Amino acid sequence: MEWERLTEDQLEELIVKSEAVIATARAVEMAAIREKRSRQTHHADGYRSIVDWVAARADVSHETARSLCRTSTRLIETPDVETELATGSISFDRAEQLARLPDQTRQEHQGYDIAQLRRLVAHHRRYTRKREKETGTGHLHFQPSLDGTTVSQWGELVGMDSRIVEKAIDQRADEVMPADVTYAVSERRALALVAI
Repeated sequence: MEWERLTEDQLEELIVKSEAVIATARAVEMAAIREKRSRQTHHADGYRSIVDWVAARADVSHETARSLCRTSTRLIETPDVETELATGSISFDRAEQLARLPDQTRQEHQGYDIAQLRRLVAHHRRYTRKREKETGTGHLHFQPSLDGTTVSQWGELVGMDSRIVEKAIDQRADEVMPADVTYAVSERRALALVAI
C-alpha cells in the first residue's frame, strides 16, 4: 500500500476499521477462552492457570492474558456488551471497562473516553467497609506441582482479614526464627506458616 497517497480521511477510516476487526477477533478469542476454561484442560498442558496458558499459547503478556480471561468471564453477565464487541461497534478496551460496571451505570457511558470510563469503574468498585463485609471471607487455593514436590498457594482475603493473617504470621516468625539467622521476609513468612 502506498501510504503517502492516502488522505487524512482514508487513514482515519483505515484505523477505525482495523480496530473494529480487532474487536471482532477479540470477541471470538474470549468465547474460545471461556470454553477452554470450562474444559479445564489447561492443567493437563502443565499450566497453573488459564491466564498462564493464554499468555504462553497466544504469545501475549500476562497483563493482556489476565484482561482477556477476566473480561471473557464478565461478558457472560453482560451479553449486550459482548454483542457490541462482536460486531465491532466498540473496542476491546471499552468492552473491558463496560463489563465491569453495574447495569444501570453502563448506559451512561456514551461520550466517555476510555480514561473517563476507567475512572467511573474505579469509583464504582472502590471498597467501603460495607462492601468489604459483603464480599465474604475470601478464598485460598493450593495447587500441587505435577510431581507433588511443591505446592503453590494463592488467594484473596478482605482487607481486615488479610492484616490479621499477616500480623499473626509475622508474630509467629519472630517467635520461631533464631536471632542469629537472617532470612528474607518471604522466607520468614513461609517458615512461620509451616510452624503455625
